Amino acid sequence: MRWTSLLVLSAVLFAGCNEYGYRYEPRPQILASPIFADYHDRGSSVDILVDTDALQLKQIEIVRADGTVVEPTGIDFPRFKPALLAGTDDAVYGPDMAQGPTVAHFDKAAIGAGPWTVQANIVGVPPVTISVGGPGPSNR
Repeated sequence: MRWTSLLVLSAVLFAGCNEYGYRYEPRPQILASPIFADYHDRGSSVDILVDTDALQLKQIEIVRADGTVVEPTGIDFPRFKPALLAGTDDAVYGPDMAQGPTVAHFDKAAIGAGPWTVQANIVGVPPVTISVGGPGPSNR
């Protein structure tokens, strides 16, 4: 019972934490693997940065207000390495985990001015939609 309470408390305290200080998150947030995003305006392009909670990004796109889907011009994936899981006597390796954020590059002329509706598919979690570039921290 004591461990269960500790796990629940930990989940509540750390749910919504984000390693890179990104300002935007899906609503509702995925508690098991919190996902966050932010952007950098590069003049003629916009970089969408995604904290995937060490999971692999499968697909990302921006959906414009008129419903047009815009694919990225490129994606920079972080390095991946196997996760070492706790074992009794032997090292047990889990799935490969991302060692940083994923960065998707979009042509600014194709996506227009923000905020942008970013749709992302990440291995192991349901697809997420995040409004990026809008007002305020926490995407509220």
